[in-house]
Amino acid sequence: MIAALRQLEALLRHPRLALALLLAVVLGCLPALAVGYQADDWQQEAMWAGAGFTADAAHAPMEMFTFATPRLDPQLRDLGLLPWWAPTDLTTRLWRPLTALTHLADHILAPGDSVVAHLQSIAWMCALVLLARALYVRVHGPSAVAGLAAVLYGLDEAHGVPVGWLANRNALVTGVLGVGTVLLYARTRAGWRAGKLWGPLALGAALLAGEAGLAATAWLFAWAVCLDRGTPADRARSLLPYAAVVVLWRWTYNALGYGTHGSGLYLDPGTSPVAFATALLPRAVLLLGDQLLSAPSVVQPFLPPGLAPWMAVACVPPLAWGAWSAWRLLRGSREAGFWALGMVLSVLPVSATFPAARLLTFVGIGGAALVAMVVDRAAWGPGATPRLPVWVAVLLGLHLVLAPLLLPLQAYGPKLVADTFFNPCDLAVPDRGVAGETVVFVTANELCAADVLPARRASGRESPRAVRILASALYDVDVVGVDDHTLDLRIPSGMQSTTADTLFRSPDDPLPVGAEVVLPEVTLTVLSHNPAGLVDHVRARFTTRLDDPSLRWFATENLRATPFVPPAPGAVVSLPRAF
Repeated sequence: MIAALRQLEALLRHPRLALALLLAVVLGCLPALAVGYQADDWQQEAMWAGAGFTADAAHAPMEMFTFATPRLDPQLRDLGLLPWWAPTDLTTRLWRPLTALTHLADHILAPGDSVVAHLQSIAWMCALVLLARALYVRVHGPSAVAGLAAVLYGLDEAHGVPVGWLANRNALVTGVLGVGTVLLYARTRAGWRAGKLWGPLALGAALLAGEAGLAATAWLFAWAVCLDRGTPADRARSLLPYAAVVVLWRWTYNALGYGTHGSGLYLDPGTSPVAFATALLPRAVLLLGDQLLSAPSVVQPFLPPGLAPWMAVACVPPLAWGAWSAWRLLRGSREAGFWALGMVLSVLPVSATFPAARLLTFVGIGGAALVAMVVDRAAWGPGATPRLPVWVAVLLGLHLVLAPLLLPLQAYGPKLVADTFFNPCDLAVPDRGVAGETVVFVTANELCAADVLPARRASGRESPRAVRILASALYDVDVVGVDDHTLDLRIPSGMQSTTADTLFRSPDDPLPVGAEVVLPEVTLTVLSHNPAGLVDHVRARFTTRLDDPSLRWFATENLRATPFVPPAPGAVVSLPRAF
């Protein structure tokens, strides 16, 4: 292996490495062209088509990433874009005007053409890789370390979802602008005076592309601490303009009413600091485990409540041992300190939502560099041994072999995920004869049910009047017939007991016993809580008979929505969990 690595070292110094890497990145991302529009894409496409629910094309730059606000929630709940249990003040309103402009460009160039839109995302990905390589060269010079770090970052499977899922393009745009900010700061500290203006402007642009742009400040701080040769006071002064940009951005963000509230998955540290602090450590550990160990953090929200916390716990020993081993190999290196500090600090802002590899745009900058430095010291350094240490070989296998193989799968992944979790509801509803009807999913994934109307309006297909979901398919549910108008739903595990079921309501704020939610066709009443204090018994009383033709019934079985016949009075139908 050492001989092969020495040959690799020469290739990593080759002047045409950047061109070869870009070609590999494009080839790895090509499956994204077959993804089409999925999940949130449909709501945004409906907006461009003039059939939007939260905004129209005229308001797109400011409201493209608005999914719920107290003003809109009643209408969204009435249509079925929000489930009945969502709080009346649920807010998911994200300010990403620069990213919205990139989607506007898609619409202007080729309305409704997802292939053109995905080509733009691939272009952003290529720009991100080139800037990351420039940062590695800035720190390490045109060395094998810089070359290997660029390869590891460019072929990291974590980039697949942001390329394949159009609604997640903001991760690439913020990455380009954020890494550009760090490069401008580095040039400024080397004596480029114009950077004093362009650096803060670039950070402002990153923040206007997405909240994850805040992670760029982690890298600015890490540079000032680890690589800057100025006095402590001078370093601190150099960061003040960037701090001012962040303060101004956050003040404006709050003043315009953007942010999140009421969700258990999206935690705004500015408005929910306690909830964010409570969730921070396990989320951060999972993200670092995903970056360094390829642990699939995205599955954690779907694990049973008793098992979910243990995934983060399981990541701690290998992360701690790896950190100790890497420190022994790299101690004394200011560069290693920079990459490690920036990586850890950049985890903090992206921990505001549930862990997933798609959040690792900034975290991966440091992860790739640290792995490259470890390989350099172990294989090419003066103290290199004839045999590569096992733990280094495992790291290299995960990041140089497994990750590039997974990148095409991840780029196509949004379609695979949507076909499994989000599209079955729409596919089950007939394309004709549903106008004016209410489609009722007794059990379903919340986003599966919520996608029915946007997907149909965006594509010009016939839509039902509204969509209802009575219970999440994450749980075993007993459906009890009460009378010709009424069903009882018994959910022993309790609603919001699984992390994935907390998108639309935090488990810390369960509906109280006796609470009623009145919708046009049905009134839902909370009848009891389980011992954990979560809703476990709900009554759904419809204004019409359950067999009225205006109601079209479905339930989720084996991840597919199938027709459902409401049970007769006194009868019970048990629906097993679908996940």
